[in-house]
Amino acid sequence: MTVGLGLLAAGCYGTSDFLGGLASRRAGGVFGVVLAARFTAVLVLLGLAPLLATGAPAVDELLWGGMAGLGGSGGVLLLYRGMVLGRMSVVAPVSAIGSSALPALVGVALGERPSALAASGVLLGIVAIALVSAPSGERITPRAIVAELRPGGATLYGLGAGSGFALVFVSLDQAGGQGDLWPILAAQAASLLVVAVAAGLGRRRVRLPAKVVPLAVVIGLLSVGAMTSFLFAARTGLLALVAVLTSLYPAVTVVLARVVLAERLASAQRVGVGLAILGVLLIGIG
Repeated sequence: MTVGLGLLAAGCYGTSDFLGGLASRRAGGVFGVVLAARFTAVLVLLGLAPLLATGAPAVDELLWGGMAGLGGSGGVLLLYRGMVLGRMSVVAPVSAIGSSALPALVGVALGERPSALAASGVLLGIVAIALVSAPSGERITPRAIVAELRPGGATLYGLGAGSGFALVFVSLDQAGGQGDLWPILAAQAASLLVVAVAAGLGRRRVRLPAKVVPLAVVIGLLSVGAMTSFLFAARTGLLALVAVLTSLYPAVTVVLARVVLAERLASAQRVGVGLAILGVLLIGIG
């Protein structure tokens, strides 16, 4: 069940990112899409959370959920900013590796001990994330990453984004609860607030054409599905394993771009997809 839920979270995140890219292109900006998606998620969770609740929300559930929302919104904003200032081939892999490796280290520090097979799958998964995150036609080299390791450089934005996403995973893992969705509601509400404040302070023009609204709604629903799947996966399995499984979301985005938009896969991306499958199998067996 843990592997299945982790992969479901990756599928939701990857599909959401793909649709988010399409919607942002059509809207001419990201803030309108993100705000509408978060608003949709909050509305849905306001209806679902009380229905599925076993009791009133605990303070720690709300606090950890709020931390997850802060991490998620901060991670997205840093990721987009880094992609504007630097090479996407540097920012994306660094952020994805951070979102998988940091929670894995936290899990080990908290006493989790994956089996040898599962640990091998985690390592393969981290390599796969780096490979599938690279856009077609661009190479990831140590020199390129080091060259951007400066104030305002792409590597630092990637590290910041990965740390934000890692905070999402660690916070949801710590949220506890037995079946409540209160942490997810707190996360989405906090994320909505942060993005709205960022748009206001940055004096960003928020645009959302009517034709993009359905996509934004779907993205919001996928966001709820992704966080919920991760939350339940973390309740049934090790954080070190679930975080890596969930961080395979770039593979989903890459495959969708290939199928829907006919984008070509680079050789590294094809290898990455293969390693991702092998890593998942090892984690499942281990």
